Amino acid sequence: MKITLDMVKKMAPDPKAMVAAKSVAVPKCWSSLGENAQGLWGVCKGSSTYQVFIDADRNCNCTCPSRKRPCKHALGLLMLAAGGHEIPKADAPKGHVEAAEAARYEQIWE
Repeated sequence: MKITLDMVKKMAPDPKAMVAAKSVAVPKCWSSLGENAQGLWGVCKGSSTYQVFIDADRNCNCTCPSRKRPCKHALGLLMLAAGGHEIPKADAPKGHVEAAEAARYEQIWE
């Protein structure tokens, strides 16, 4: 998935979201990173642990409780990828995509 910082900025819901995303756009915040034709994913460790998945159409999903979409975790993962951090080609961990997508839809209907 080709991502640029300009693309990430355009996706941000507001300027504050980009500022917040910078705090998690560093490799030490991430584990289980991967990408394939389906999308890009990782686990972000901050105040809690969140599963993030960005599909090939750049729909952003995260298990965090933020009402902003995309949230700082999704933007941070995109910034990490846009910054040239090597993200391994892999299959998404079992249940990761489903958990992130379920969180997205639960928040829409709350």
